[in-house]
Amino acid sequence: MRDLDDLFSALRRSQFRSRQRPGPKERAYLESKSLDTVLEYGRRFVAGRLSPAEPANDGRQTPMRRRNNSNPRLHLPLLFQKIA
Repeated sequence: MRDLDDLFSALRRSQFRSRQRPGPKERAYLESKSLDTVLEYGRRFVAGRLSPAEPANDGRQTPMRRRNNSNPRLHLPLLFQKIA
């Protein structure tokens, strides 16, 4: 895994990232809220979007109804159909 200091250093040197600047709407929003509030919104957004480290149903997938592709006998009628 890449060291975070190296990652942020590389992002700082990126030409694409250096061109990204907040526009008037973003500046007005940041001025109307405090920086701490905006950072807290960001933390909550990221925490809500990332998947949990230990999901509740890990390894327990619900089987599909009326579909059993693992049984080859179910495919035999398809082999003997006449092709029109």
